[in-house]
Amino acid sequence: MNPAEVLARLGAARTSGNRDQLAEVLIEHAAVLVGEAKLADALAALDEAGAIHSGAERRHEQARCLHLSATVCRLLADFDQAVDRARRAEGLATAATPAMVAAIMEQGEVASLRGQHGVAADHYARALGEGRGAGLLPDFEARLMRKQGKMLAAAGRFAEAAAAIGLARDLHHGAGTHDEARRAVVELAVVHEQAGKFERVDALIALSRAEALATGDHHVAADIELVAAGRAAASRDFAAALVCARRARQHALDAIAPLSYVSAVVSIADVADALGDRDAAYEALASGWVTAGDVLGEVAAKQLFEPRLQALRDTWGEPAFLLVRDAYNDRRRAVLRGDR
Repeated sequence: MNPAEVLARLGAARTSGNRDQLAEVLIEHAAVLVGEAKLADALAALDEAGAIHSGAERRHEQARCLHLSATVCRLLADFDQAVDRARRAEGLATAATPAMVAAIMEQGEVASLRGQHGVAADHYARALGEGRGAGLLPDFEARLMRKQGKMLAAAGRFAEAAAAIGLARDLHHGAGTHDEARRAVVELAVVHEQAGKFERVDALIALSRAEALATGDHHVAADIELVAAGRAAASRDFAAALVCARRARQHALDAIAPLSYVSAVVSIADVADALGDRDAAYEALASGWVTAGDVLGEVAAKQLFEPRLQALRDTWGEPAFLLVRDAYNDRRRAVLRGDR
């Protein structure tokens, strides 16, 4: 979508006086504004479009504008307005239509951000019901079930969560989206871990590892190694945890998966610190900061890693932290000079 072209068409629509055309271009313009992070302007454009559709008594189009504006309000962290608009959109939408599904899902998104996990899960369940009536594609249904499952787990409803994610995995396989099915296995392992079903977790770790390695899915391999590292650390087998966390870091690098990489680096630092290897703990975070900065940018990398290093400073004490930091910097300078 070319912003200049959209702006030109918006001007032409205003000049022509064609209100229907203006409403449609306003929605396109709002999408451009969201991409430019001009959220307040996007909201105003959607409200103008919604008013045009309301005046023409086009309930479906009005519901669409309300749903989109609810999403913008959520991005603005105005959750009350987001819920109000999403509910109004639901009231205008026809049952078992994409518009109805979208309006209910938006309410689930807001509930999730508010920490109302059970409420979010129930919204997603309602959206699934409407979606099935609308002929929801199996892959989309599976993705929505996984969102529902995560919220059920966060609400402590582990059996329901495992059932939802397990069914989602089967739907993904049936739809041919096997990469998403592999991701569902990792999510299922996390749910069983939260529920304390550790034998099931270990079985899923073995299954997921085998599938990831067989398919070259480094992203899933990284995430399942993180689960394995957590299991080993919880059992106080820190040596095994370190092996798993380092595997996770390498897989994340191979997959170019920044969030998994950061999680792996933090896991390495935590386990190394638990083993009393302060040099390794500091090095993991310091080198991770540099690598993450290359992908995410320096500002984001600083936000992710600076608090972790500060936590080590607080735990070890200033003198001990500075000794480790200076030793690391000395090693780096020696490498740069080519010293043996």
